[in-house]
Amino acid sequence: MLKTFLHAALAVTVLAPVSSCKKKEGCTDKSAVNYDASAKVDDGSCIIRGCTDPTATNYNPKANEDDGSCTHPSPPPPTSGTYTDTRDGQTYKFKQIGSKVWMTKNMNYVTTEPSRCYANDSANCDEFGRLYSQAASATVCRRDGIFQAKQSGLRLLITLVAWRLRAST
Repeated sequence: MLKTFLHAALAVTVLAPVSSCKKKEGCTDKSAVNYDASAKVDDGSCIIRGCTDPTATNYNPKANEDDGSCTHPSPPPPTSGTYTDTRDGQTYKFKQIGSKVWMTKNMNYVTTEPSRCYANDSANCDEFGRLYSQAASATVCRRDGIFQAKQSGLRLLITLVAWRLRAST
């Protein structure tokens, strides 16, 4: 009987599945597209999609597969340079004074609305720009991001220029 018992015990030991001490490997990062909830050890196979460009505003340092979503900041607008009016090809300089960017010369666009040259001399238009009625200036200036200055803006410009003139003397 003892002999039968030993044979039966040996058979159970041999036939019983042997559990391994090794833990299941796989992707353990929940943000990965191939996350494996049953994995206990990360095997480095995680695929994390996102922006991989460190210069982008939405850069994801964990991403290892670029998904084409990178966005880059717009360059700041220039603080000085030139503007070419697409209507007539005339070029105007602009410059930042204080927190605003101003044209350094008045517009000289000929419009169907009333406008004229100072003292009715066309040489004055070439040098100083045109004089427009209120209605004409609204039409001429509201284009390509160019706007006529409001009274408060003109006061600010005069104050800044006067302050700079006093500081330089």
